[in-house]
Amino acid sequence: MKTKLLLAAVSLTLPAAIASATDYNWITDTIGIWNSSNWTEGAWANGAGNTAKIGSGTVTLDNSLDVTAGRTDIYGTGTLSVTGGTHNLAGSEFNINSIYTQTGGKVTVNQFYTANGGNGGNTGGNVTISGGEFNASYAIFGVNNSTNELTISGTGEMITGWLQFGNNNNTTTNTLNLNTGGTLTTNKIVKSGGSTTVNFNGGTLKVKDAGNTDHLLSGLTQANLLTNGLIVDTNGSTVGKTISQKLEGEGGLTKIGDGTLTLSGANTYTGKTTVNVGILEVTGSLAGNDKSIDVNGTGNVFAVTEAGKITTNKFMLGGDGAGKFLVDGTGTSGSPNIDVGELSVNSGTMQVAGGYVKAAALYTGNNVADETATLQVDGGTVSFGGWKESQIMGVKDGTKNTLTVNGGTVDFVEGKIKVGHGSNTVNTINLNGGELLVKQIAKGNGTANINFNGGTIKLSGTADVGSVLLTGFDSAKVLEGGAIINTNGLDTTIAQDLLHGGSAATDGGLTKNGAGTLTLTGTNTYTGMTTVNEGTLVVTNALAGGVTVAAGTGALFDYQGGELNLALLDFTTDDITGAGSYNLFESSGGFSLGDTVGGHEFGVAWDDGLWEYTLNQTGTTISLSVASIPEPSTYALIGGLAAAGIALAVRRRKNAK
Repeated sequence: MKTKLLLAAVSLTLPAAIASATDYNWITDTIGIWNSSNWTEGAWANGAGNTAKIGSGTVTLDNSLDVTAGRTDIYGTGTLSVTGGTHNLAGSEFNINSIYTQTGGKVTVNQFYTANGGNGGNTGGNVTISGGEFNASYAIFGVNNSTNELTISGTGEMITGWLQFGNNNNTTTNTLNLNTGGTLTTNKIVKSGGSTTVNFNGGTLKVKDAGNTDHLLSGLTQANLLTNGLIVDTNGSTVGKTISQKLEGEGGLTKIGDGTLTLSGANTYTGKTTVNVGILEVTGSLAGNDKSIDVNGTGNVFAVTEAGKITTNKFMLGGDGAGKFLVDGTGTSGSPNIDVGELSVNSGTMQVAGGYVKAAALYTGNNVADETATLQVDGGTVSFGGWKESQIMGVKDGTKNTLTVNGGTVDFVEGKIKVGHGSNTVNTINLNGGELLVKQIAKGNGTANINFNGGTIKLSGTADVGSVLLTGFDSAKVLEGGAIINTNGLDTTIAQDLLHGGSAATDGGLTKNGAGTLTLTGTNTYTGMTTVNEGTLVVTNALAGGVTVAAGTGALFDYQGGELNLALLDFTTDDITGAGSYNLFESSGGFSLGDTVGGHEFGVAWDDGLWEYTLNQTGTTISLSVASIPEPSTYALIGGLAAAGIALAVRRRKNAK
């Protein structure tokens, strides 16, 4: 009884029998399905240690048996064709040195190699995936010197952690074709030896792991975007993916999937670039013939950042109107971020936050009717001019066009802005900050409105385009930030009525800067202060607010609308640097009754310890006489010589200012 129990105990602890590994060799030149007796060892038996060797003939792997193997070698003249089923063909190595095709099913392997020596051979592999799904931990095409080709198309997808062409600086020749419908899901494609040409012709390159930071495409011999182009799916990447490889050819690039894709290479492809989801950022360059960029959907962005550069003849921005084109780089006039002949903002928003944008000509709404286009400048420099005398807002009928300047500089170097070309266009200019350099802003067709809210118009060039800066607009409103005009040494006229705008009762008024003469001939209703800091401001009609002039700069307010009310006038002396007589106000109709300006009586001197001032009225002119206060020759004994020294030091400090 004890012996039986012991035997029983022993029998319970014996390990299960371990199946031995078997090499299955496909019978020479046989054509048949994997699940058959066409193996020299008889019918295939699944086993994680078994090896399938196909050196000739054709094996079809279908859904009649889900295969498990430890290793698969296809070499010589052998062909493996997968049409269906779910298979794990290599717990270790999957070696192709002949032909592999897949039209359906799902295949999983661990290590994928071509030209791996041994049964794998060294002549190279030809892999075509036109349907189904092929998974590998990683894949190396051309382990040894060989010629290899991978083609993915139709509904086929290859998924691998990384895809390498060549090995240890060998001399392989490799080709990847990613055609329409095909998907290659990976974290990176690199070259380690030989030459590798990638042809993108309608397929999708998809990021595998959201947190992977490897460059998606780099170091290849050539990457061609063919007629149907390339689709890149960043697939929710949380760290962004970079293509540092140069992309060339006639095709375009389409960005889909959440996350950011960065192009850092010297790209020359000529097809359209489209952003449907996420952000596409250019830190490298995009050069060549005409470039067309479409951004579709709210929150989606095409961006040129850092030293990124786009150089082309025509640069056309479009899409569904909800996307954004962003320039926020480090470009300069010598090396602009955007350097193009013709810039067309056809729909959506082009936002310049930094860097340098240069275009010989600007058009907005230049594609189809009824689109909405915005150029928004928040910083940096934007320079237009060289081809066209006029830069045109609203080319096509019914388009809605906006130029908003919040900061930076917008320089229309040689021409004027024509606001409205097509019929029924709606056009708006918002000057909220920064500086707009222009000779003339002229209304064309449709409606045109301009809002002054803190930005500066500065006259540019040497000619004055008929001496009229602004006329014919449907409205020109002065908001809380006010209108600032710098005549920059030129003479010009605003024939437009400058209207009170904004929600406050008193708007920001008008400030005249720069040498030269500005003439206002409109019926102006703005309510804020009119300030003349430099040059001459001529006004032909009454103003609703007060007027102040900076004495000592040569500033002059010249009123040609009749009698000028003294109660509205004031002046500052902060810019006085020397003695003399400074004309401040002129009035063709003289001045209303009174004897003070800014709280000072005519003919009564006052001083500030440094200068002595006297306000004078002679006919139609009010001037300010300035004389230096004589140095004291003596001081009273009270306080002694120390007091005298202190007083003298104070005076000298004032003079130094």
